[in-house]
Amino acid sequence: MASNSGGSKLGEGEREQALISSLESLCKKHDRETARQAIETLLTLANNIVKSPTDEKYRKVKKQNKSFSSKVWQLSEAQEFLFSWGWQEDDDYVVLPSDEDIQLVKQILMKKLHTIPSRSSSGVTSKSEPVSYEPLFQSITVRCSFSTMLDVYGYQIDRN
Repeated sequence: MASNSGGSKLGEGEREQALISSLESLCKKHDRETARQAIETLLTLANNIVKSPTDEKYRKVKKQNKSFSSKVWQLSEAQEFLFSWGWQEDDDYVVLPSDEDIQLVKQILMKKLHTIPSRSSSGVTSKSEPVSYEPLFQSITVRCSFSTMLDVYGYQIDRN
């Protein structure tokens, strides 16, 4: 379990550095698929809050929720990310106060997610390879399809 319970407020620069640092640790200590699933789940939390900012159900997650627990809560680095973001423990839940900004968090998550290859060159996901990453503050050139860019900016695509 992470040592921080989310009670202390960080300055904006400290917060950004703590968010980046926790994601870098997550990617260094876990295989790429575990890191990718954690970051995708965190990004889903952020996207849900952006889409429905006044809906409290997106700002409160039960720690023992099967998906959340296995993809995020069991990873101390992901917990540190949540606490740096502003989430706080409240009994069996983690809760994000309504005054927390989401845009910086989304930006950091999207940048990190795009540095994690989803498959190895053979087309098979490697569970044992460490994730290679570049620092987020360097310029990154990304080649992707138009539909990927739409996904990044939150547009829904019917893939049927």
